[in-house]
Amino acid sequence: MIKKMFAVGLLSLGMVAGGASAVSADEDKNCDDFSSGDEVMEYWNDNNFSAENDPDGLDRDSDGQPCESLTEDWEPSEDQESNSEETSESSESAVSNDKNCDDFENHEEVMAFWYENDYDENNDPHDLDRDNDNLPCEVSQSEWDSFVADKEDGSESSSSDEDTSSESDEQEATDSEEEASAEQGEEGGELPDTSSNNPLMMLVGLIISAGTGLFLILKKQLT
Repeated sequence: MIKKMFAVGLLSLGMVAGGASAVSADEDKNCDDFSSGDEVMEYWNDNNFSAENDPDGLDRDSDGQPCESLTEDWEPSEDQESNSEETSESSESAVSNDKNCDDFENHEEVMAFWYENDYDENNDPHDLDRDNDNLPCEVSQSEWDSFVADKEDGSESSSSDEDTSSESDEQEATDSEEEASAEQGEEGGELPDTSSNNPLMMLVGLIISAGTGLFLILKKQLT
């Protein structure tokens, strides 16, 4: 009886060991399990294997190239090249200097960054607006409205000051031109108090002048 029980135990132990070996064999890969370099490299890359991480022992010389009998002259297929190009394009399109909410010291900096780059819920390359409500890093609606109002008021005030300055300069230029024109248009200064434009007075002056001249001539002849 004891012998039978011992035999059954050995048999059971053997079956368990055999099953474990089978599972281990199914998981382990050898170069003979692949039919092409594409299969080898797909398995290798999908599992992120490398010369330092090669649990199946596919890279016997640890040079980073598995199953060299299949991959020695291997070149990626069109599908693999396409996948590689898509991965490269995706990497190139990644945002440079990607920003996270933790990179900003306060909401004022976040809103300034968001406003200056004209971001919104449909244009959010840094993914600062996770819930797509057009409010980055969970700032409140009142904070954002106040910030935008201050920005727009500042812009309008600056524009108004520029317009006022321009109008003032134009007015000064106009006044200067009018003054210059007035000075050039004057025909002379005011006449002295002794002058007159009366024709009768002018005639009297001529008679007196003529009489004085005649008197001088007669006096000279007499002497």
